[in-house]
Amino acid sequence: MVRRRKRKSNAVSIVAAIAVITAAAVLIGAIVHYALKARSVEQIASDLCPESGEISRLVVLLDTSDGLAAITRKEVLERLTELPSETPVGGRLEISTLLTTSDSRNILFSGCNIGNAESVDATIANPRLAQKRWEEGYSRPLENLFANLPDIEADSSPIMAGIQNIALKYLVQKKASKVPTHIVVISDMIEHTNKYSQYRGSLSYRRYQKSQAHEHFETNLKNAKVSIWLVVRETSRLDDRKHMEFWARWIEENNGHLGSIIKLQGSN
Repeated sequence: MVRRRKRKSNAVSIVAAIAVITAAAVLIGAIVHYALKARSVEQIASDLCPESGEISRLVVLLDTSDGLAAITRKEVLERLTELPSETPVGGRLEISTLLTTSDSRNILFSGCNIGNAESVDATIANPRLAQKRWEEGYSRPLENLFANLPDIEADSSPIMAGIQNIALKYLVQKKASKVPTHIVVISDMIEHTNKYSQYRGSLSYRRYQKSQAHEHFETNLKNAKVSIWLVVRETSRLDDRKHMEFWARWIEENNGHLGSIIKLQGSN
């Protein structure tokens, strides 16, 4: 009888030990799980982008050199207001206007979608704080920008220089060039500089290749997608099809690929 009790006592001890080991394993697993989740939360830079770099890039280049009609401007604004929510968390959105100076672009906003309360993990982050940071650093500045979008006319339209400027900023470094990049150009796409102008002469690509602009504005778009929101000019005598064929070839020659072409409403 004594031996039976000892055997039973040993069995109970073994079961208890197994239970303790299992509980410890579960606890350690939970600690490791939450530690890994905490580590997965990227540190945020001043532009609200992950310090490891943005996961995608959408750069808007707005050409206001000839102004926009009211109906065209309204459509542009409506399309622009959709971009912040379409940008993924960790993706960069940059809004810029074309300049006639050597800088080529005036950057109005550049930052990442940090994510709002709905997109954060409440177990490792504060949703209220995330919402506040998203509104103050991303959502609200863009709303204010779109409400006061500048409309500055100029005597030249260096569209190629503007696209080249984007490539130089984002697509030169090896790591940065691997980030999916989408460039949206809002313009009548009538290139006009002292090196080459589409206001005079033919749209022949050969004429462009013979100009100073061909070598001067050559760039490497590293397979970036370039979309065009086309502003219609009532004074333009250009053939729309041939004009877009010219830009499709220019984009391809500079190692990019043409995305969508959207013909905006209104006659400017």
